[in-house]
Amino acid sequence: MNWLVLGGTGYIGQHLIQALRSPNQTIWVYTRSVDNARKIWKNGEVKLIADFTELGETKIDIVLNFSGAPIADKRWTQARKDVLRKSRVTLTQQLFEHFKAFGSFPELLISASAIGFYGNQKDNRVTEDTKPHLEFTHELCAAWEEAALSFQEQGVRVVIPRLGVVVGKNSGFMNKLLPLFRLNLGGVMGGGNQWVSWVHISDIIHFVAQAVQRDDFKGIYNLTAPNPVTNRDMTQSLARVLKRKAILPVPSFTMKLFLGEMSNLLLEGQKVIPSRLLDEAKLEFKYTSIDEAFRDAV
Repeated sequence: MNWLVLGGTGYIGQHLIQALRSPNQTIWVYTRSVDNARKIWKNGEVKLIADFTELGETKIDIVLNFSGAPIADKRWTQARKDVLRKSRVTLTQQLFEHFKAFGSFPELLISASAIGFYGNQKDNRVTEDTKPHLEFTHELCAAWEEAALSFQEQGVRVVIPRLGVVVGKNSGFMNKLLPLFRLNLGGVMGGGNQWVSWVHISDIIHFVAQAVQRDDFKGIYNLTAPNPVTNRDMTQSLARVLKRKAILPVPSFTMKLFLGEMSNLLLEGQKVIPSRLLDEAKLEFKYTSIDEAFRDAV
């Protein structure tokens, strides 16, 4: 069986490959930099390609699309927005065109999205049916999902997880927070009442494994823990786990000044519930408590 992974050098992609690979599989990893990817995947553990044509006549069975430039690493200038779109939407469109030209599509595409699809929802309970608030993150995610859903027209089973903030050892989220909190420099962001919907990396892996094994997994799923928390509760939880103080709040105006539009990611939020996973798929989450998730992550 042949797998193709986009985003295989990223945090989620690396964990998925480590957890799901087996001796009877060949895993191809698409990367923008083969040289950098070789530092992660050594000794021929995966096949690295920088262009889809390098697949040659290989028939791909399963595609995991977790590509995308980090959304919170840089200020959202127009140039940065273009990078974010190209690394998600354009790349997924190019993937479609490759399979169309090849004449054969995979059986399954699992293509990531994010809860940013919903935009700012204030205190509303958010399910897969919630109407989005129109803003940049919605536009980005909606276009990304549309590109992935086009595969359905070719008979591909498409699964789209809308991911929350990823908690896990050395995740980008944790790597940003831990140095500050360990120095007692952590604190509430903005008003602190904005919701944070999160998911542990172990539950992402479990979701993908189930989506591969179960044909009833189709369409869009909120992939977040069942218990979202406010920014204030999250801050207190991490301080508790680290046995530190979190007494230095970051005012909203300061974040808007330095981060611009990107500050919306931190000052606004969504109270997301994984309704389809709980009600239809009956998926059990390993981490439902933010305290437990943080304890594992640190």
